Amino acid sequence: MTVSCATASFCAIGDANGNVLTWNGSSWSTPQSVDPNGGGFSSISCTASDYCVASDQSGGSVVTYG
Repeated sequence: MTVSCATASFCAIGDANGNVLTWNGSSWSTPQSVDPNGGGFSSISCTASDYCVASDQSGGSVVTYG
């Protein structure tokens, strides 16, 4: 699992199943599948509350979220 916070009211977690969950300052979202390979994430970086980039563990693919 990897996490990145762009602001105090926005964070994103990339989990081991290729899902992303987001934090809105008070609660976490439900998991959303964003990695078509489903291999999980090795890193995630969010530069704004509407844009994150993550690399997956199953082949080095890069996916964007936002």
